[in-house]
Amino acid sequence: NLASTGDKADDVEAQAAKLVEAVRKGPYLYLAYVTLLIGANDACAPETPDSALAASLGRTFDLLASVRQLEPVRVLVSLLPNIALVGQLDTRNRPFYRGWTCGQLWSTLSICQNILDWSTPEELAARERIVRVKNAVIRQAIAAAQTRHPQLQIAVSDKMFVNPIHAADMAGDCFHPNQKSQERIAQELWLDHPWFR
Repeated sequence: NLASTGDKADDVEAQAAKLVEAVRKGPYLYLAYVTLLIGANDACAPETPDSALAASLGRTFDLLASVRQLEPVRVLVSLLPNIALVGQLDTRNRPFYRGWTCGQLWSTLSICQNILDWSTPEELAARERIVRVKNAVIRQAIAAAQTRHPQLQIAVSDKMFVNPIHAADMAGDCFHPNQKSQERIAQELWLDHPWFR
């Protein structure tokens, strides 16, 4: 597991490089299966251009394709969750600490305000469009990588986008999934891949 809290798409390239190096020099015979959950922090950072997300993903797939093995490298890419739903009133008004609510925490620490700060259905739709655009960029990067690298088998899961998000899913920071939710995400993504049945 090479994931790190706060990483963006430009960090996943370094993670892929570590993985490829571990396969080349480490105790691994081959690379059977890779899961990528990427882009949420990029969606929360409006200054990150879509072209940078696409380019970073492209380089990541190039690295994974550089692994030389008899069987294909299988990659499951999870699309972004519908982050805007975290901003629902049940989460926003949830008590956080000493009278603070989650919404006050987000505002004070500037946590993903470009997506979480909404109060009308129209504003929600606009925030959801941000996430949909990032997911479209991820799909385009995957399509380009599959054309360049036929030895990569890339599958896409939209489970995290279509699944509802509730306050009970949130960790103490009111933003990331709690342990129970992380376990559910891992199970759902495992069941959504097409290879090991």
